[in-house]
Amino acid sequence: MKKKNCIFFGDSITDANHLFSRNPLGEGYLSALCELSHAAEIPFFFSNQGHDGHTLERLLDVFKRSWNHGESLYGPWDLVAIQIGINDVCVCQNTGLSLAQQKSYLIHFQHNLFSLLQEIRKDFSGILFVLEPFLFPYPSEFQSWMNLREQFSLIMQEISQDFHCIFLPLQSLLVGSCSLSRFSLLSTDGIHLTKTGNQLLASFLWEELCRIWDLKL
Repeated sequence: MKKKNCIFFGDSITDANHLFSRNPLGEGYLSALCELSHAAEIPFFFSNQGHDGHTLERLLDVFKRSWNHGESLYGPWDLVAIQIGINDVCVCQNTGLSLAQQKSYLIHFQHNLFSLLQEIRKDFSGILFVLEPFLFPYPSEFQSWMNLREQFSLIMQEISQDFHCIFLPLQSLLVGSCSLSRFSLLSTDGIHLTKTGNQLLASFLWEELCRIWDLKL
């Protein structure tokens, strides 16, 4: 099988300290995903383009600058993945925005996502993943964030369809996979993943990659 080249853009969940780690993939789900491909002896190359603190707007800005300089997507990529959104939920929910300002933020987010996927699809017709922002209801204050998280998720799901992306429903796959008493096994703070959480996310991604390319698990 020819090596599959996959590039992942995202926030701290993808970043996983990769710029300060001996492992260029960091200490998160991409490292675990690479281990799964090695164990299966299936050739994959993964590139980590995650950056701590990224909102969609910041990701779009970085992407456009990279694109204009001939970087990132001019490689021979077979798959592009976008993991983003939870920092936008945080900004929208936790910075004192009024309901009108939150509505405006959601509209801006919608426009930015459309612009990002449109930019990608200009020169890339391959497999495009959009990873849903997930949030554990732990600590309990995050219960009040769930409605906004759902609104961001719906926007991402709808626009993903417009650009023939594969939308990965991580809220149900991760948060819905365990009981309240087990959330601490998967997340350190309700947003970031533990080693076990990263391994679980990697297993979901690996199953999807194997399904897409008809690989044996």
